[in-house]
Order: sequence, then C-alpha cells, then structure tokens
Amino acid sequence: DGDDDDGDGDAEPAAEPEPAAEPEPDAGEPEPEPDAVEKAEPEAAAAPEPEASEKPEQAEAARTSAASLTEGERAVWAQEFKSRDESESGVVDVERVSFALAKLRVLEDVDVALAAAELEASVKIVDPSGSGALDLDAFIAVGCAVRALKQSGCAPSAKPVPVQREYVFDDAHPFAAKFRSLADANGEMDGDSYRELLERAGLSRDDEGSEASQQPSGSRRLTRAGVRVVFARAKARHPGHGRRVPYRIFLGALSLSAGHLGMSFAEVVERIMATEP
Repeated sequence: DGDDDDGDGDAEPAAEPEPAAEPEPDAGEPEPEPDAVEKAEPEAAAAPEPEASEKPEQAEAARTSAASLTEGERAVWAQEFKSRDESESGVVDVERVSFALAKLRVLEDVDVALAAAELEASVKIVDPSGSGALDLDAFIAVGCAVRALKQSGCAPSAKPVPVQREYVFDDAHPFAAKFRSLADANGEMDGDSYRELLERAGLSRDDEGSEASQQPSGSRRLTRAGVRVVFARAKARHPGHGRRVPYRIFLGALSLSAGHLGMSFAEVVERIMATEP
C-alpha cells in the first residue's frame, strides 16, 4: 500500500475521501412485503408450511436493490465487490463491504451514526445467521439501503476538523512516535487497532444497537459500527485493497472522528496520548 498526502496547509488533512463519484438515481428505501400466507382448501386441514430456505426479508431486499441500480451501476458495484474478494470465494466480510461502499461514496455525506445503524440493520436482514460473509446480492442490498438513507435527506455528515501541520510533517512529533508504537512493522494500522485505540481513549463504546448509537452527531463517543464507517471513509483515500492505513490516512480518520464527536483535533490527540501503549 502506498502513502497518500492528506494535506499541506494549516487545516490538513481535513478533506473528505474523494474517490470517483457514482451515479445516484432516486431510489426509495427497500420496504419488505408482508409474508405471503397460503390459505388452506375449504374443509381440509392446512398442511404445515415448508421451511423457507430464504427469509422473505432477504428475498425482498435482493429484489428491491437489484431494481434500484441501473445496469451500468450494477456493473461498477460488481467490479468493486470483486476487487475486495481477494480469495475469489464469492463472499466478503462486513469490513470489506464498508470499504467498498466508502470507495463507491455511498457512505459520504451521511451522519456517521445514522450510516452505521443502517449498515448494521441491513446486514442483519441479508445475513440473519450472522455468518459475516456477504455475497454480491447481499452487498448490493446493503449498499442500496444505505444509499436510500442518504437520498432521504437525513442528517448530513459532520465535517472533518483541521489538522495542524506539525502532526502531518514532523516525523519527530510525539504523536507520530505514538502512532509508530501502535503500528505494525510496515508502519500501518488496521481497523481493529484503530477501534481499540479509540476505546482506550474513551472515544468509542461497545453498545451496538442502543438508542444513543442511532442518534445524529454529538454523542461524544462512537459505536463500533461508527468507527468502522469512519475508518472505511478514510481508507477510501488510500490505494490498494488491504485492511491497513499509514500514518497520514490515520490522521484523516481521527479528523473525521473528531468532527463527529464535536471535538478539536488537539482534544482527540490529548486523549490518545494519555492512553497506555
């Protein structure tokens, strides 16, 4: 993976990830139809219904999402999915789904908490067993649900906060040294390590599905799903399809996290510097 320069001014790298924009036709949020119930013949006992191999919610989500993408969009989304499926198994995990959606700009301009809640809810519909493995149809269903939220006029995303030059360009800065102590041998950090760092700093919480996690920005702590969205949006600026990011992309993730939390970059740095290695 290469390095990506996040900025060159006093307010850097505050810029949002800017991958290629994808066309966004109007599309309503998938509405699962009620289960169909077959009526028994008159004066005859109703036979037990066979167990469905696919829940109605899953089937309806797949049908609705397929109809909401143009042929060209589906081809673009399928190519992005394929690029994340490095094992060529036909499925990807939820983290890679979030990376792909961020690259397609589906997660842009949507409040982090709301996007995270919709992402989790949609994954539970298409993956009720919790296997964590989503195929192309499931990926498209999840992406279309999040995009429908975006198009509904929900709360916009908080803006990243400015990052001072010394954090970006001074390799001897204590915060750069802090990152190196947490990074791998290649000087990079993955999403799990980023989440654990925010948890130690009191900036993230493990309470998925709570009412607070679905509120707009300003809750002072990110949920795990929210951290995933933030990390994916920063990762979209980094070339390659691995799971790790270098220092400057890490700064971009912190910048967006601080904006969502209503904090300055310096406040976030202070909280992280106070954590144990």
